Amino acid sequence: MTALNMNSPQGKALLAAIRGGDYAHPGEEEAIARVWSGLPKRPAQAVLDAGCGRAGTAACVQRHGWGRVIGFDVDETSIAAARTAYPELTLAACDVLAASAVVGPLQPEGFAIIYLFSSFYAFPDQPGALRALRQLARPGANLALFDYTDPHGRFVPGAPGADRFADWRPLRPASVPKLLTDTGWRMDSFHNLTADFQRWYAEFLEKIAARRAALDTEFGAELVDFVRGYYTELLDGLHAGRLGGALVYANAV
Repeated sequence: MTALNMNSPQGKALLAAIRGGDYAHPGEEEAIARVWSGLPKRPAQAVLDAGCGRAGTAACVQRHGWGRVIGFDVDETSIAAARTAYPELTLAACDVLAASAVVGPLQPEGFAIIYLFSSFYAFPDQPGALRALRQLARPGANLALFDYTDPHGRFVPGAPGADRFADWRPLRPASVPKLLTDTGWRMDSFHNLTADFQRWYAEFLEKIAARRAALDTEFGAELVDFVRGYYTELLDGLHAGRLGGALVYANAV
């Protein structure tokens, strides 16, 4: 079978079915609470979800009263599904590099908080993405970046699983402060979440096993096997130190 891109509409739909909600990031609501433990919670503040996918995270944030969320994603199919599922949200389909032109008019005063849940690693132009997001931020705005890392400089997309991880660009922790400084941000803190990512992905694989029959019926056994193999390899990479996870807080300058 052709390798499934986990950021495709089909990939996001399958991840949502496994996780039991419209989330494409590890940890689901536990991870959302972890990120928001370091952010102000104000119902009226303008919040941007960059790379929102099917918008389950955005809906969770708004439902808890932590902000008024606008989300965008490059995947038009996922945005269409999210608009149906969460009509209370304002959502846009666009690339991150076009976000200032597309999303900016929706919040002319700028955003108080911008967050990214496991979307940054997939951006081809990461400095450009951070500059584009800075254009959408108010001075002093909070940035929360929850994503994969290459903690020891050992992530090699071609070995193993070149077809699965070839487009990954995990953060290199040592380069994060300069990356932020060069793009209009100042790092506040860096939190290593690798142990949590390991636990979350072990739990994710358990969910696949527990829901296997229903997943096979909806998506097909071959596709579910592919996903199980993909995330087994991802978890192996986390244990071997080829991948990690982190939460970065920064402020717009």
